[in-house]
Amino acid sequence: MVVVFPQLVPVRFQFFQLPASLSLCEGVLFDTPSLSAGRAVCMLVPYWAVYEILKELLSHGVNPATSDGTYMMRWGWIAFGGLVGGLVLLYAALMSSHVAAFCILYGLCVRLSEHIGKLPLGYLNNTSTGAIKKTMDQNIEKIEGFIAHTIPDLVNVVATVAVILFLNLIFGFCGI
Repeated sequence: MVVVFPQLVPVRFQFFQLPASLSLCEGVLFDTPSLSAGRAVCMLVPYWAVYEILKELLSHGVNPATSDGTYMMRWGWIAFGGLVGGLVLLYAALMSSHVAAFCILYGLCVRLSEHIGKLPLGYLNNTSTGAIKKTMDQNIEKIEGFIAHTIPDLVNVVATVAVILFLNLIFGFCGI
């Protein structure tokens, strides 16, 4: 069995090169923020639905039996739809970030293996194989946690705060 590694060509960043066949990884990595921002918006929909239901109940505060049950059920289903949409977008964002992370890890492992192959034998004689294996396995795997988990979570936080600030500016701080 012959293993063929793709040629290295510069892709978008001057200081970091991915194999030409892996340049698709960048596109997947840049899809992650939009999916995560969409998740942030969808996860705010249940709060809006609870607000609308409470507004309906409080408008009929003297006699809650006169409130519109179908209106409240509709908002309940909207809340459920927002929750399901948020979970679907969370899954899509995490899958795309994991695909991108493993693509980037593959590119780093290939480049590191090529670099180790070019090192002088004196360096390899003075360095234990465990240290090289630790660099190949554990240190590169730490990058996966950041790309696959931290980027979607960070975008989710920023998008949630931005949407809430935008809604506060549009509707005012005292409510609708």
